[in-house]
This record gives sequence, C-alpha cells and structure tokens, in this order.
Amino acid sequence: MNRSIVRGLAIVLVAAVIIVVMFFLPAPEQDDHAHDGAVTDPWVLISHDPDTEHGTYLANGFISARILGDGVGSRDGRPLPCFMAGLYDNQKLLPIPTWSDLRFHDGEKQFKIDQRDHYLQRLLMKSGILVTTATWRSGKRTLEGSIEVIVSRAQPNVAMIFAVLSPNFDGELTVSAPLGNISDRFEKLSTEAADASWSAHPVPTRTLRTRNSRIVLALAQHLDADTDVKRPAGKISPSVTLPVTRDQKFMIYYHASLATGADGDSARQAALSELESAVG
Repeated sequence: MNRSIVRGLAIVLVAAVIIVVMFFLPAPEQDDHAHDGAVTDPWVLISHDPDTEHGTYLANGFISARILGDGVGSRDGRPLPCFMAGLYDNQKLLPIPTWSDLRFHDGEKQFKIDQRDHYLQRLLMKSGILVTTATWRSGKRTLEGSIEVIVSRAQPNVAMIFAVLSPNFDGELTVSAPLGNISDRFEKLSTEAADASWSAHPVPTRTLRTRNSRIVLALAQHLDADTDVKRPAGKISPSVTLPVTRDQKFMIYYHASLATGADGDSARQAALSELESAVG
C-alpha cells in the first residue's frame, strides 16, 4: 500500500480515537461561585468570607468608611471608624462619628449576618459601590437580600446605603442608623431635628466641635423606605418601623451628609443643603 495512504489512514484513526476519548470524558466541574458574575471581571473584587478581619475601605477623597463582613459600618454591634479629609485635632487625624451603621431589629433582637448561609461581597471598582448579598438572622427570622454602600464621588459630602431585603416572616421591622463612636476629642454642640421643605419629616442633625483645632462638623441623616413607616415621637436619631410581609421585598434608603463651617448654624445648613441635593 502507498505510504502516503497509510500515513493518512493513521492520522484519521488517531483523530477518531481523540474524538471518542473527548466525548466520554466527564464534564469539568462548575465553580460554585461561577454564577456570581464577577469571577472573570477584573474590575470586580469578590469575597465569600463574612468573617474577614480586613474588610473594605471606601473613600472618595473627602469622607471614608470601613465596612467589614456585616455589609455596614459595624461588626457585632460595634461601630467602625470613619474619617474626613482635613479634620485634625492636635495634628492627628480625628475619627468622625460612624455614619455608616444600619441596624435591623424585630422588636427583640438585632439581625446579624448568618455565616452558615450563602454570602457574597462585591466591590465594584469602576463605581466604588460595595454590595453585600447575604442572609441576616434574628433567631428563626431572616432577612435575605443585599445592602449597597456608596461613598459618592459626584457628591463627596454625601454617602448612601440602599438595602433590598426579603423577610421570611410577617410583622414589623425597625431600622435605625445610629451615630456611634463619637470621640471625646469632640465637644457636642447640638442635636436637633431640623425642618426642611424637601422632607416630609424633620431631619436629624448633629453638630460637634474639635476641642483644640475648633473645627465645627455637622452631620445630617435621612432614613426612609418604599412603604409607609412609623417614626418614634421625640427621638431625633433616624429610626423607622415598617410592616413586612413574608417573601415580599422591601427597600430601605439611607443618606448621610457631612460638612464643616465657621459655627454650628453654618455647618448644619451646609450639611442640610448637601442632603437636599441628594434626596430632595
């Protein structure tokens, strides 16, 4: 037989064997996290560990916050530090009150991250948005969904937290955004609920002054939901109570603005103006 014919038959036979082997090989195992959609995107950093000690540091050049596995500015109920550019006391950068804490209560206990359930935290590098998708638990009650923290680059004085959650129960849920971790190097000037034409309810504000450098800092907060809420009478810190229905999603909107000024009034008005431009 012609050698070229033999060589051709051999090549065909080898190719046929390879095709048969490939056909019967087991399919490669799917990555458990492939559905997260961020595995192949170099602009998205992901974490599946809610117990990380490092967390994420969000900043826009003016204000910053540290966010750990809980998805907000606290861990196990302890507020994490926030900072603001130019806010020094005795030549040391001074932590500002923690504006980034958002808490959920069912009337008895606070909902906390369920570390046994599916967990995903994504840092979207192009936008600076941190998204935590998880289950928060209080006993047998759960809230499942996501929380987004945004330190705005378009408005450097304003930060936002958006939550979209689904409960496994019927009842009421209380959401609060306490200002924590207030350094003793601040003098407390005022805590007021300011009337604002753009808000249907008074806006909680806080003014502080550094003890040595005499810098006046003001914070204004706005907390709301996509449904009717009740607000506690006589309480200035932001808190709302809303009805929830099993397996029906609800949304929480929280904005915080920060500003400095020559005195408490000017700083407060600056913070309220920043908040109005974001919310109103």
